[in-house]
Amino acid sequence: MVQFKVKVSRLEINVEQVGHGQHVILCLPGALGFIDHDFGPLASLFDHEKFTVVMWDPPGFGKSRPPDRDFRKGAEYFSRDATWAFELMRVTKQ
Repeated sequence: MVQFKVKVSRLEINVEQVGHGQHVILCLPGALGFIDHDFGPLASLFDHEKFTVVMWDPPGFGKSRPPDRDFRKGAEYFSRDATWAFELMRVTKQ
């Protein structure tokens, strides 16, 4: 499995994608998580013929730094993550 960078909203997002199936799964890390820590053995459990598994380090976590994570505006970072995740899926599905 190989990690690579994807440009999303002027940010470089670290991504790992396995499988090539029709059903796409986006794995979101837990609090302070990142690909290597949260998803290591998980991706190999899916049928790679049926599923495409996309794992990411949200901006500010893991290998998606800089920038550092910005928590200054309260829970607004959830909305930013959702927007970036949506854009990531549009970019990686092409």
